[in-house]
Amino acid sequence: VKVSDVLVTFGEEYAYYMLYKPKGYVTTVSDDKGRKTVMDLISDTPQRVFPVGRLDYNTEGLLLFTNDGDLAQKLTAPKSHITKTYICQINGTITESELAVLRAGVVIDGKRLNKCKVSVVSQTKTETRLQIIIDEGKNRQIRKMMAAISKDVLALKRISTKYKSFTNRETIIPIVFITIYSIFTIISVVFFLKNIQMKLWKELVFLQRA
Repeated sequence: VKVSDVLVTFGEEYAYYMLYKPKGYVTTVSDDKGRKTVMDLISDTPQRVFPVGRLDYNTEGLLLFTNDGDLAQKLTAPKSHITKTYICQINGTITESELAVLRAGVVIDGKRLNKCKVSVVSQTKTETRLQIIIDEGKNRQIRKMMAAISKDVLALKRISTKYKSFTNRETIIPIVFITIYSIFTIISVVFFLKNIQMKLWKELVFLQRA
């Protein structure tokens, strides 16, 4: 686009997709073992996107895809403390003392995890469903947390991811796009109404002359 004979270029168009990942897919762009990847689920997007963060092979839930490298780096940085909520189904029952161990942060690979929120959703004699909210994203973290209290994970699902407020650039992009889109929509409607008005006026003049 030229403005006053000066060529104006626009930045790359960023895309953001939230996808529900089922079990049986690895969270990677390609896999040397020939397994299905999450890219098989989102191959028809006009932009070339990639997954932000990861869910392991047997975990299902929400996953963000984008082509915004800066945003992806900020979201996955340890200091970002993005909160993620999981529903975890384990074998047997769980005691208050075991819940206290999880909430205080278990030790994995010699390092203590951050404190987290753990609550019982439902419980029977044979299995328990927990809601777990963490602000870290270590590899197989929930499964390792359960292993620390001798529990097997029967099913694991991420149900939400809470991102912090966008930076100025990341806020401006969607706002500018929406504003420009709205302006063009209003202009299109105005021109549409003007065309109808002109047609009606011509028909009225024609009828008067007739």
